[in-house]
Amino acid sequence: MPLVFPSPPPIDQAFLARRLAQIAASNLSGAPGQIAGVEVAKLSCATPHQYWYSSEDAVMANKLLANAVAKSWRFLLCEGRTGVGEIEITLKQQSQASPAIAVHAGPAAQLSIEALAIAESLPEVRNEDVEARFLRIPSLYFAAVWLHSAGFDRLIPISVVQPALTSMQVYSEAQVRQALLARVARSDESIARRR
Repeated sequence: MPLVFPSPPPIDQAFLARRLAQIAASNLSGAPGQIAGVEVAKLSCATPHQYWYSSEDAVMANKLLANAVAKSWRFLLCEGRTGVGEIEITLKQQSQASPAIAVHAGPAAQLSIEALAIAESLPEVRNEDVEARFLRIPSLYFAAVWLHSAGFDRLIPISVVQPALTSMQVYSEAQVRQALLARVARSDESIARRR
């Protein structure tokens, strides 16, 4: 069975098109006429997935994934088969007519595509429906593709600042939490030394 990508809620396509045209016309995301450093006409979007956020507190409470919150939708921008950036859309609860839009350029899109390819090769993914998510813990500089189903959670880090984790390797929640706890301890020590 393939990875599952839930559909995002309805987005005002006209508003989105106008906002992306404004971004492309500015130099916010590359030269005018570009998004993520690529001419708009050469870009395509991959299937969106939800953007989940967790925190240091969740790591310390042994609830890394249980306390994760879905906050936005992530659309990978591609030039051909290469990921060049992403569009993050946060829907406001009171109005879906004017979502907040952020454009990010950089290697995270291509690394996510590579992590999703690894995910598709896992026996667990071939045997049951597994939802593809994206997880970030901004304060720990951690980002990963999160594979989730009722009885299965795996993380494939795409950015690693923890020496105990390797990018593009598949880990359990417990393994990632253990590595992140060491990062939290180093952060706490650094803060204490500055005082």
